[in-house]
Amino acid sequence: MEIYLTSKDFIHQVENKTVTGKFLINSSDESIQDMDFKGVLFKDAEIHGGEFVSGSFINCTFDNVIFNKSSLVGVNFNRCNFKKCTFNKTQHDFGMDNCVIDRFQLTTFFHFPNVKAELGEEE
Repeated sequence: MEIYLTSKDFIHQVENKTVTGKFLINSSDESIQDMDFKGVLFKDAEIHGGEFVSGSFINCTFDNVIFNKSSLVGVNFNRCNFKKCTFNKTQHDFGMDNCVIDRFQLTTFFHFPNVKAELGEEE
């Protein structure tokens, strides 16, 4: 069984400007919503969950980082560096300004509604 660090651990590492390790962030934890991350190094980190809604990442570096099933809606990445970064099954609507991307992967899990059912037709 893997052991994950908590939201509290994540915030503590952000304050120290280096985030590393595996984190499980509860979606009901609002402490990271609207948060601005400035000059933070995210290195060898896995971030599972988390509502990073309406936040900003400014002058941050993402080196071997995975965001898994996180919400990145309304997020802006400004002057960030991405080196082997994966956004896996994220809910996203983010912007990138003046970013440097070495390797970046975005995987999305789409759910397409049953159109026939919505129209009242039988399958």
